[in-house]
Amino acid sequence: MKIEIKDIIYINKIGKWILLLLPLFLFSCTEDSNGTGSVDSDGTAIIRLTVRPNDATQVTRTSSSTESKVSNLYILVFNSSGKVVGTKYSSTTDTTVSITTRQGTNYTIYAVANTGNSAFFQGVGTLTQFKKMLTTVDVNTYPLMCGSLSGQSVSQSSVTIGGLKLTRLFAKVTLNVTAAAGITITGYQFCNVATSAYLDRDTVAGITWANKTAVTASSISGVTYYMYGNPQGTVTHTDQKNKAQSAPVNASYLLITAQGKSSSQVTYKIYLGSDNVSDYNVLRNYSYTYNITLNSLYSVDTRVTLNNVVTQVTSNCYIMNPVGDVIGIPVSRANEDGTTRLSSTTSGWTCGLVWTDNSNGLSSSGTVASIVADVANGRIIVTSGNAKGNAVVYVKDSSGNIAWSWHIWVTDTPSSYTTSAGYTFQDRNLGAITTAPSLATTLGFTYQWGRKDPFPGQASYNTGTEQSIYGGSISYVPVPSSSNNLSYSIQHPNYLMYSTSSDPSKWNWYSSDGTCNFYLWNTSAGKKALYDPCPPGWRVPTSSAYSDFTTSTFTWTTDGRSYNGSLYFPYTGYYRNLTSSSWAYNGSAFYRTATSPTTDYNQTSYTFAFTSSGMIWNGSCNIDGDFVRCISE
Repeated sequence: MKIEIKDIIYINKIGKWILLLLPLFLFSCTEDSNGTGSVDSDGTAIIRLTVRPNDATQVTRTSSSTESKVSNLYILVFNSSGKVVGTKYSSTTDTTVSITTRQGTNYTIYAVANTGNSAFFQGVGTLTQFKKMLTTVDVNTYPLMCGSLSGQSVSQSSVTIGGLKLTRLFAKVTLNVTAAAGITITGYQFCNVATSAYLDRDTVAGITWANKTAVTASSISGVTYYMYGNPQGTVTHTDQKNKAQSAPVNASYLLITAQGKSSSQVTYKIYLGSDNVSDYNVLRNYSYTYNITLNSLYSVDTRVTLNNVVTQVTSNCYIMNPVGDVIGIPVSRANEDGTTRLSSTTSGWTCGLVWTDNSNGLSSSGTVASIVADVANGRIIVTSGNAKGNAVVYVKDSSGNIAWSWHIWVTDTPSSYTTSAGYTFQDRNLGAITTAPSLATTLGFTYQWGRKDPFPGQASYNTGTEQSIYGGSISYVPVPSSSNNLSYSIQHPNYLMYSTSSDPSKWNWYSSDGTCNFYLWNTSAGKKALYDPCPPGWRVPTSSAYSDFTTSTFTWTTDGRSYNGSLYFPYTGYYRNLTSSSWAYNGSAFYRTATSPTTDYNQTSYTFAFTSSGMIWNGSCNIDGDFVRCISE
C-alpha cells in the first residue's frame, strides 16, 4: 500500500497467515466402553495432540519466527452438550500433548497458543463461556493464536485427524514512511486500536478500543505493530481524500506527526484497511504493509490537520517560501478600512484562488498547494507548493462577493540593501522570483497606482508579451461611471481598468469624473497606507527614497541599472491603459512611488523612470501599470 499526500496511490499487499497443526492425533484407551453414540460414555480416553506449525513458506507473506512460534499451548475439549470434558496446558514446544477426557462423539476441540498462563481459562466450563470470553492480553507480548475442530469422535481405537488451522488473533501492520523536502517527521501513534478480542471470531460487538502511546521518531521505516482485529466494514465513496471524513467512529487509524515550515505542526490521519478509499477492516491473521510518502501539507485533504499555524499580521501581500510553507491570513483585513464587507469573520465566508502564474494551478507542484477556510478562527490557511511564483487568493462574503484579496508571493526570502540616504530596498521587484538581468522572472508585476492587487508582467523579457495566468483570468474593462470605484476595484481584483476618455483629467481608475484619492498608498502623515501592496514590514517607497540615485551611484548595466553595483533594477516597460490595455516596452523602466502630486490634473503619481541615457521623475498616469520596488517601513 502506497500513500502519497496529496495524490494518493494505494497499492495493497495483504498476506493471510495460515498456521496448521499437523498431524492431529486422537487416541483412546482400549478399555471397556465402545464410546459410541451422541453423548459421552462412561469410559475415559487420552487424546494425544501433536502440534507441528507449518513452515513459513505456507504463508503468503514472510513471517518472523516469533509470529509462527508456539511457545505454549492450551487445549480444551467440549462434548456435544458444550461442557468441558478435558483441558491441558503445555508450556513446552513441539511436543505431544496428552489430554484426559471421556469417550464420546460430536466433540469440539480448541487449541489456543501463547497465552503464557496456565490459569488463562480458569472458570470456563462450557463452550458458551469460551465463546463469550474476551481476552485483553497484549498481542505484541503474547502473540495469541487459536484454532478448532468440531464434530470429532473419541473412541476406543486411535484416530488421526488433520487440518486443524491455528490462526493468529492479531493483524500485523508494517510502516514505511518517507517525507518530502520541507517536512520533518516527528512521531506516530496508533489510534482506535482494539484492546480486546474474542478467541474464536473477528467481530466488534462488545470489544473495546484505545489510543496507544504516541512514539517520538524522526524516521519511520520497517516499524511493525501487532493489533487485534477490528473489522469496521466499508463505506461507499469515491474520493480517497474523504476517507477520514467518512470513517466509522471506531475504525483504526495511524497518526503521523510532522513539522512543516513556518513552525507549523502537521498531523496526517491515515485510516487502516485494504484500500485507501472505502475499506476500514483490520482483520486478524492478515499482514498490512503501508508505504507512505508525505508529499506536502494539505489541509484541504480530510486526512491532514495543520496545527500551530502562525496567523500573520494584516497585510495585502505575504512572502512565502516554496515547498510547504504555511501561513494563516486574517480575514479581518476586509473590514479594516471602515467598510463592513464581512458581517462576521468567524462564519459565513468562503475562500479560493483568483489566479496563479503557474500552469500547475492549485497543486503541490504549483505555487500554492492549498487554500483552506479556517472559519472558526477567522483566517485562511495557505500552503505553498513546490514552485516559485505568485497567486492571488480571495475571501468572499455570504453573498458570494469578493470582500478582499491577497497577493501570495512564493519566492526565496528577499535580501536587502541600504542606500547612502538610509533607505533599505528589497533586492527584487514586487512579485519577482529572480534578480538576474534579462529574465522575465526578474521583472515582477505591474500595479495601477493606489490599488493593492498585482497584474501580470511580461511572459519573456523585452517582448511585450503578457504573462499567462491560470485558475482564473484578467479582464480588461473600462473605468465604471462613478466618482469612487474603490469598492469596485476590491470586488474585482482581476479587473484591469482602462480609460476611454481623451481628457487627461480623467485618466484615472478611481473615478470617471476626475475625483482622486491621494492617500491609498501613503497616509497624510507619510506612513504606509491600507491599500499598500507590499508585504508586512515593507512599503511602497516615497519619492524621497530615490533621492541619491544619480548617474554616479545608479549606473547602467545589462538591461537595467545598478545602485553602487549591489542593487539591480531591470528595464521593465509598462502597461498603457488608455483607450485599451497594451504593453509598452521602449528600453525604459517605470517604478511607482507612494507619492502623488496635486498637479497634472491630479491623475498622475511620481514615478521613478530611467533609460540607458539617464533618469527622470515622470508623472505616470494612475491608470497605467507600473512596477514596484518595496522599501523597509
